[in-house]
Amino acid sequence: MNRFFYLLKPIIPRRAQLFLRRLLVKKQLKQYKDVWPIFPGSQTKPKNWVGWPDGKSFAFVLSLFLANNLSGFLVVSINSIFNP
Repeated sequence: MNRFFYLLKPIIPRRAQLFLRRLLVKKQLKQYKDVWPIFPGSQTKPKNWVGWPDGKSFAFVLSLFLANNLSGFLVVSINSIFNP
């Protein structure tokens, strides 16, 4: 189905592409409404786990991939927000 869509994509009007995308998303929302996106196996603590620093109960991880000359600057800038 994906190959077929991308084969026809150049000739499908943009409004029709967006309409089809909305239909697909609605279908996916119904299908995955009760699914939490947690990596299987991550629900148990690893062996010898001592816990998060300062006794915290969880961590929020923001993953960002930057592949340009500004990546080092942005990582330092983001780090300075969370570690003043």
